Amino acid sequence: MADRVRAALVALAAGVALAAGGGWAAGEEGEREAAQEQVMLTDPATGREVPAPRYGGTLTAASAAAMPNTDQSIGGVAAGAANSGVVEKLGIGNWALDRGINPLTNPYLDPSHYTGALATHWELVNATTFRFTIRDGVTWHDKEPMNGRPFTAADVVFNFQRLSGTGPFDEPPPTAGRFRQFAFKALEARGNQVHIELAIPRADALPIFLDDEFAFILPPEVITAHGDVADWRTLVGTGPFLLHDWVAGESLGYTRNPAYWGSDEKYRDNPLPYVDELRIVIMPEPATWIAALRAGRVDYIGANVATALEQFDETATLLRDNPELRAHRYYGSSDQAFAMYVSDKPFDDIRVRRAMQMALDNDTIAAAIYGGQAQATPQGVIGRSQPGFIVPYEQWPADLQSAYRYDPEAAEALLDEAGYPRGTDGIRLSVPLQWPAWDEIGDYQHLALEHWRAVGVRVEVNTIPGRRWIALLGAGRLHGLSPAVLGTSDDPLGALQWQEPGHRRDPGQSDDAGGKSGATAGTAARSMTRCTTSGWPRPGPRPRSTSARRRSAKPTTG
Repeated sequence: MADRVRAALVALAAGVALAAGGGWAAGEEGEREAAQEQVMLTDPATGREVPAPRYGGTLTAASAAAMPNTDQSIGGVAAGAANSGVVEKLGIGNWALDRGINPLTNPYLDPSHYTGALATHWELVNATTFRFTIRDGVTWHDKEPMNGRPFTAADVVFNFQRLSGTGPFDEPPPTAGRFRQFAFKALEARGNQVHIELAIPRADALPIFLDDEFAFILPPEVITAHGDVADWRTLVGTGPFLLHDWVAGESLGYTRNPAYWGSDEKYRDNPLPYVDELRIVIMPEPATWIAALRAGRVDYIGANVATALEQFDETATLLRDNPELRAHRYYGSSDQAFAMYVSDKPFDDIRVRRAMQMALDNDTIAAAIYGGQAQATPQGVIGRSQPGFIVPYEQWPADLQSAYRYDPEAAEALLDEAGYPRGTDGIRLSVPLQWPAWDEIGDYQHLALEHWRAVGVRVEVNTIPGRRWIALLGAGRLHGLSPAVLGTSDDPLGALQWQEPGHRRDPGQSDDAGGKSGATAGTAARSMTRCTTSGWPRPGPRPRSTSARRRSAKPTTG
């Protein structure tokens, strides 16, 4: 789920508009609205008392990204943002999941955190064999050329063959994602089941089949007739919405599918969708969509549609001036961390690495830069948002916990012990920070450098042209310090691969001789986790939040 734009409409259409948190009342709902006016119920995912979801109305969201077409295998993840909600996948993140198990703010979900969409359940037969049972009673929209016919396992096989360039397809389409990486021994429909056998095991295969950004099941008859589904007029799906209006670069309009098969995961007696209409308005400039939110012309902005607010002070001002707004905070990876090259002096000595960590007052820095909204708790490569994959800081051994606490006196003692006394100018040692030229040094980095200077470590910033920086990173030829990512909320299996010696995302370039355990304990000068999720590498402090307008006529829950 690396793409922000595609996940955008998935979450908006399937999470906000379709779930208990996203039913919006129309202006005039007659007796039905009056009957539901005061009804409260317990949200099973949060345990909170919330207003019962209501039917009707229009939800309008601002998107900073324009969608190129409606075929994700031709237009990429941005096209997936346009067809999401019209077409579906085998699985979807479980909106009813206990938020203590997973807050559902991650781009990655463990397979156990999915619920069935076009598939009711799935089975890992062995390390290479998967079996998906297709949901009964699902029909394609009653639109040419599908004409409401039943959805079948053969439809899934057709799409997976297209994405992988197998079966009747000579090659995969331009943007097939990870499907092109699979070597299939078998990919076939067996009754109402899809049987998949891979030539070699892949640990990430199941989430790819269930919910990859390219795994939307498109109409086979349309692809057979036109070669793709890039023209929005040809888009037919099985989902809760039908795309009825498209103004290129301006807006998209969706209407509810009255024959949709699905019900609310939290309140099973409630058929979906709740809203009558969903509108996406393209607004590339932040000033435009913020003004539209203030004026009530849009109901929602957020990371889901590439319109997340990037500064906490900006969010605070918006909430102060518009108390009817409700903001939702989420945490992702920290790209404010520093990697230390453990094969070179002085970072071949774990005492220096620990001293550098203990010199950082991340709680104070979090308060100063992020208004207290960041997580300053130490994390490893995989973040706290991935329970089951990590040992949380509270359970670390006491001696390891102490190495991540702010203690400048202990840091100075460690530097003395390592053989780096203060000189007459107060400096113990100088180290380079190899910084890519595509971004400026941010507030966090400046404060970190000041903290290190306070214990006698001078950091000299070397700005390197971006392409050269990437080449040096890949070749393992950076040294000293460089920016790094920790606490990632992306695929944890992929993050673990970063720690393999020689991997381009192992910026410390640790090896067996250098001692992997020591590098793990003290490699990174850990920063607070940013309130965003980003790719690698993307330095610079850009904390994000999302805001949704809440008006008396349009209550939200969940």
